Amino acid sequence: MALIKYEEIIFYNKKDYTLKITEERFNYLSDLDNISISGTPFAITIDKEVIYTGYFWSSLSSASCQCIVIDHTGLSITNKLYIQLGYPGIFENEIILDERNNERLLEIFKTDNKLKSR
Repeated sequence: MALIKYEEIIFYNKKDYTLKITEERFNYLSDLDNISISGTPFAITIDKEVIYTGYFWSSLSSASCQCIVIDHTGLSITNKLYIQLGYPGIFENEIILDERNNERLLEIFKTDNKLKSR
């Protein structure tokens, strides 16, 4: 089951790596009962091909995560999700493959008028 379906994405901002989502999906992700405090995995796909993976992560967790994360407990009233590298950040000498601005993803968002660059 998809945590966020493509049609629930209003826009993606490639400068600050934010997704604006529908209010209904926002409310679902804001409910702490729907997402594990120790991380809920997600995958970004195009035509069933995985582009990158990560975790919905909670800032209530004391554990760190060295991958792509979305802190669902940090949701703002603007229905935006910030996709970041590592939680609470990248550790020294760690490398996290960053495909958040994958060219294929950006092209799809641009084609569908869902891409922001400011």
